[in-house]
Amino acid sequence: MRQIAAFVLVLLLLSATGHAYTETDGNFASWTFSEMSWGPASSDEGEGSVIPNGSGGSMVTILTSTYHGTSIHVIGLKNDFEWNPADMGAIESVNMSIENLFVSSSGGARNQSVELIVFQDGNYYYRKIADAEYNTDWTLNEGLPLENDDFYLMRPGVGDDPTVNPDFSATGAPIKFGFSAAARISQVNVHNYDNYTLTINAVPVPGSFFLLSSGLAGVFGIRRRQSS
Repeated sequence: MRQIAAFVLVLLLLSATGHAYTETDGNFASWTFSEMSWGPASSDEGEGSVIPNGSGGSMVTILTSTYHGTSIHVIGLKNDFEWNPADMGAIESVNMSIENLFVSSSGGARNQSVELIVFQDGNYYYRKIADAEYNTDWTLNEGLPLENDDFYLMRPGVGDDPTVNPDFSATGAPIKFGFSAAARISQVNVHNYDNYTLTINAVPVPGSFFLLSSGLAGVFGIRRRQSS
């Protein structure tokens, strides 16, 4: 009986402490890419292309071309994975890593900003995690865990809004994730990206804890009747 009680306690603790889920992608077969910009200039350009021979399979080559202080973001969205908080649990935090390899630059600063993307209810939210620097070898860019209020709403042609954040609660709408490469300096930069990894730290669904508790209570009730 003591062994059963100890086992039950472990199950209850595990169900109450949440879990981490990891999604990886090295081929980008299900991704779509688009661009978003804001700033004073209209002559900006961004492009994301999936091509073979990356670090872990196919890779994404992203070009950013900006002028006169325009902020250009090339956004990639992973379409074959969606997190539904109502079924899968509220999100405590998310973090991302991705590799980059410098290709070319028109001069000056050669970096692109690497950003984690959240897509919910038709809106894009972003947060910078690292700078993809000039390098001749594949380099890992990794961010710290981010909560919902770390993300800013992206408003095309206007700018970002730090007061509007995604909803990571259990009542929030389904969420898709991705990344973007951004530039804000007047020049052309090209980088390759590969081996995207997303980690979601979620809290348990309340219903699952209740069902487990009820089931275990039933088991104990049966054993008690059998022993009496």
